[in-house]
Amino acid sequence: SEVFPTTSYSIAYDLKPELATKIKACFLGFKFHDAFKKEYAPADRFVAISYKDTWKSIREVAEKSGTPYNKAAYEAQVKRDAEGAVKKAAEKTAAPATPKTP
Repeated sequence: SEVFPTTSYSIAYDLKPELATKIKACFLGFKFHDAFKKEYAPADRFVAISYKDTWKSIREVAEKSGTPYNKAAYEAQVKRDAEGAVKKAAEKTAAPATPKTP
């Protein structure tokens, strides 16, 4: 299969450009110490990637498995999580059932 990213770091879209530039330079200038080199061999530093290009194979697998990485799927999951939290809270506050008499 294609080589795919094992992790990534991103910069918020709304950061001041000067700060985004400094953060990117820091990551790309960082040289891995020995433990990182061992973990991420053969890499010895972070590299710039593109979500559109580098994560393409990951998105394709997610789409085909029914778990897409897109806004609609994210919003659906947020809704399920909120509904689950409401249900759980309601169960906690519900009056306990009265015991049956023999």
